[in-house]
Amino acid sequence: MRKDVYGEMLKQAMIYFNDQKLIYYLDYSFEKTVSFNSLKEQPFSVTLLQKWWREQDYLTANDRLLNGNLESNYQKIINDLQ
Repeated sequence: MRKDVYGEMLKQAMIYFNDQKLIYYLDYSFEKTVSFNSLKEQPFSVTLLQKWWREQDYLTANDRLLNGNLESNYQKIINDLQ
């Protein structure tokens, strides 16, 4: 979720949930994002993806980065919850 659009709402949610929150950022290159998009049944155009794209649009300095495959991202989240 883009920080310039959703940042304030997300920061309010962070305050509400206090210590009961984990913040994740899907840290993939634009090229990787385009390749993920191409797997969709109805992919977005590359032009639209470029319009939406924000490089390293972290919400906080403590965002947990997810940039592996599905299994490694899943394991990271599970480990964080334990």
